[in-house]
Amino acid sequence: MEEVTAWKPKCCNKAYMSKGSARRHERNCPYNPGNKACATCGYNSEETNTVYVRPAPGNNPGDDDYEERYYWCEYHEKEINKYGFDEKAKAMQPQIHCEHWIPKEVSEE
Repeated sequence: MEEVTAWKPKCCNKAYMSKGSARRHERNCPYNPGNKACATCGYNSEETNTVYVRPAPGNNPGDDDYEERYYWCEYHEKEINKYGFDEKAKAMQPQIHCEHWIPKEVSEE
């Protein structure tokens, strides 16, 4: 094993062998507040939806139910789908350089 020097952007935990690669990543990273992307926006909230599953024979109702996590844009009132636009679900792609972006409040814990 050998020790290497890497460059890490300030916005996330990725690491790059060259400074230029780290800079390029930082310009488009959704976790860089300067990019005004959904991941750092105050309108973005993590929500859950309970998926109800018909119980298998011998199981009690509710035993097989589970929570499905999704992200919601309160400004656009749409789900944020990281896999792209979904016409059927009325979801939107994550935005970058959004004109409606507001900073996320940092909780003091």
